[in-house]
Amino acid sequence: MELSLAQQNNAITAFLGGPSTLRPFFSNLMDEEFHLMGPEDLRFHLSWDWMMPVWKKLRKELMATQADGAMLFALSRALDDADLEAFHRITLNYCIEWCKRKNIKL
Repeated sequence: MELSLAQQNNAITAFLGGPSTLRPFFSNLMDEEFHLMGPEDLRFHLSWDWMMPVWKKLRKELMATQADGAMLFALSRALDDADLEAFHRITLNYCIEWCKRKNIKL
């Protein structure tokens, strides 16, 4: 099943720790404006700036559990190649599976 962009962004946001973790991306907005933001306003698929906090958390999690060396290698390669699309796809797949394990509905 193909997830919408909003569902994809929800998966990444959930993995990061919820909407409050996104506040730094919208520092130019007043609180009232921030609360009106929806998942379609997020830019994980378009910006390395958005993906780096995801990478930081994902790398720590993968290193701590010593899980899936192939995924860590693929992510590192996407970083080395500056391939945002591949990096986003790999990260998104992990976040979706993480949500499924936590029974988080997207």
